[in-house]
Amino acid sequence: MRGIWYVIESVMATIIMFGFLMLISSVYITKPYPADMALKSYDMLQGLDNQGVLRNYTENLNYTGIASQMEIYTYNRSAQICDYAGSCVGSMPSATDVWAGTYIVAGLSSYQPREVRFYIWPL
Repeated sequence: MRGIWYVIESVMATIIMFGFLMLISSVYITKPYPADMALKSYDMLQGLDNQGVLRNYTENLNYTGIASQMEIYTYNRSAQICDYAGSCVGSMPSATDVWAGTYIVAGLSSYQPREVRFYIWPL
């Protein structure tokens, strides 16, 4: 009869220990951060510039062409092109959790600096 009580006691101790460990570990387990999407959008703009596509789109103020060249699954995207005075063409999203990558283009045939902003946000 004593052996049964020892088994019950050890099962109870194991349950208490696992419960305590679960309580302690839940404090340290956090939600993983998403990838750095601002850096990813910058890398995508730099990739378009390395291909020689970004400067043509920027010179022609074709912000839809820039956004159509980028494909990020499960994310929406839009682009803006701004001149040095601050006037922009394109739309800025009104969603929450928006990441923006910026890239400055000096111009194609003459020095006309423009800032290209590429926005990414979850669906």
